[in-house]
Amino acid sequence: MHFGSPTRFALSVEGRDSGFESCVLLDHVPHREVGMRHMPILGMPSTYTRSMVTLDIPDVACERCVLQLTSMMSDALHGIPAGTSCVTRGPDTAPGSPAANASLVECPTYHSCAAVSISGSTPRSKFTCPQQPADWPYRNLPPAVYLAQADTAGDSGYDGQGWLLAAPERYREPAGPCAESALAARSRHGRMGARAAAEAPA
Repeated sequence: MHFGSPTRFALSVEGRDSGFESCVLLDHVPHREVGMRHMPILGMPSTYTRSMVTLDIPDVACERCVLQLTSMMSDALHGIPAGTSCVTRGPDTAPGSPAANASLVECPTYHSCAAVSISGSTPRSKFTCPQQPADWPYRNLPPAVYLAQADTAGDSGYDGQGWLLAAPERYREPAGPCAESALAARSRHGRMGARAAAEAPA
């Protein structure tokens, strides 16, 4: 359990595990704060707290790209004092950008990456990634800069399935066969758990 750990989604350049700072698809996705009462236990999915968001993949042609999810550890446990900020930096961080501020420490991070092939129309080497979507509620927050333990939504900020309530509807709808398969598997798992509980001896 880490408090105040917002998420960022980014896309790499073609064929390399780099370039994420220049192609951020969605930033400042709030952490679902559920408090100490729901501490997750490794290997026990029933103790996990789900949060979901649907994001647009740009119209880019990329045979070997990497889709990266990064969680920023912006809490005091990870050395980020209350009232301060931390940043994420990389080789593509633009000089003069908020993230280039040398007085700010780097956020400790966790990463989850997936190799993807995208069949769009513009080659990745010629593609300029768009800014944050105009309807994303957190688009005006400074890119790659995270205030200590601030980007949170609270448990009440998500619905029962784990969708972020503050986001417009298109961010709260499953999109694509992978999402549909995952939700179907989750539904089957829930029914199996309920049946097992019902069949357990009293």
